[in-house]
Amino acid sequence: MKSTYFLKIYSKYEPPVRAYVRNGLQNHDDILEVMQQTSIIAWKKFSKLENPEENFGKWMCGV
Repeated sequence: MKSTYFLKIYSKYEPPVRAYVRNGLQNHDDILEVMQQTSIIAWKKFSKLENPEENFGKWMCGV
């Protein structure tokens, strides 16, 4: 259940978060690494996020 919900929200916010990361980094491999690490942290802490439907994108950028 958690994984399905997480993936639904993650897929919605992944493109703008990737664009945010791309603004700060030029190297493609660095962008991929940051996105991977951010995703792992987000997965581990997702259950603590209040109102994920509204806060996920901003929260991911903060991770």
